[in-house]
Order: sequence, then C-alpha cells, then structure tokens
Amino acid sequence: MAALLSEIEMRVRAVETRVGRHDEKMTAIVGTTTSQPLTLVKECPVTQGWT
Repeated sequence: MAALLSEIEMRVRAVETRVGRHDEKMTAIVGTTTSQPLTLVKECPVTQGWT
C-alpha cells in the first residue's frame, strides 16, 4: 500500500508540474487495497466535469 501511495504522489507531482497546483480543486482519490480500482470522488479541473 505504501508503494502505491508513493506512486500516486509521484504522479500528482508530475501533473502539478505540468498544469499547476490548484489546492481547492484537487482530485481526492480513494482506494482501500491495491487490488481495487481507484475512485474519483471530486471533480478534477483538468477533466472539467468528469466524475
């Protein structure tokens, strides 16, 4: 699980570098185990409306 979180953090930093950081509109990602898919729980400014 820690490795998965590290990979997510690395990918988020890469996106922030490309598009800028928007704390108030950051996407929250929830996943309880590595075998379950990640779930988008908040609108992402990059996708503008996808949930």
